[in-house]
Amino acid sequence: MARRRTRRQPAPRGGQGVGGERVSTSDGAGSVIAGIVLAAGSSSRLGGETPKQLLVLNGRPLVQHAVDTVAEAGLDPIVVVLGHRAEDVERALVLPSNARTVRNALFATGQASSLVAGLDALGPEVSAAVIVLGDQPELPAEHVCRLVDAYRTARRPIVRARYRDGVPGHPVVLGREVWPRVRELLGDTGARDLIERDPGLVAEVVFDAPAPEDIDTMANYRAALARADRQGRGGGS
Repeated sequence: MARRRTRRQPAPRGGQGVGGERVSTSDGAGSVIAGIVLAAGSSSRLGGETPKQLLVLNGRPLVQHAVDTVAEAGLDPIVVVLGHRAEDVERALVLPSNARTVRNALFATGQASSLVAGLDALGPEVSAAVIVLGDQPELPAEHVCRLVDAYRTARRPIVRARYRDGVPGHPVVLGREVWPRVRELLGDTGARDLIERDPGLVAEVVFDAPAPEDIDTMANYRAALARADRQGRGGGS
């Protein structure tokens, strides 16, 4: 079972998010925006005994970084979708009071099943969900905040990030109106197929920054450790 955090609680709905930025996960009209962390993958490209969710960066497991990011951005509620080595990952997690884990028994079929498991865990009060990958520990919470703000003003049911050099990626905001179509997705594409089939549904937030690195291989992990060392954050210690 994941431990519960007794401090560093996420910002309250309508309160101050990261860096003092105003964040609202409820707009006063019953609209609630949740966070979903996808962390069920089997780490097949990584090799070794340790699942990538539990690789340590800056003193925390990779998946903890993702949970902390959505909490810091003020998302509420938060669902963490687990699959491969779920018990081990749960034991390593420290969750804020508004977060819980769910297990996807079909995780081996691909990311789409984990996305559906996360959406199915949300209550009827939730109008949209921000999808964050559990293997992108360097994602800034500010990016999540900007996507939430864009969702509220864009009048599109999907908002995704686009990074330097035109690279699209996560996070992605999915409004409830497209969830039935998301539930029809298969395999490892996540919401990408839906976005490509119907781009009129999509608004984008462009970041003048490189896309957050996925930690898929040991080379990716070593590079992340090196970046942390250069920034004076202690790498894997």
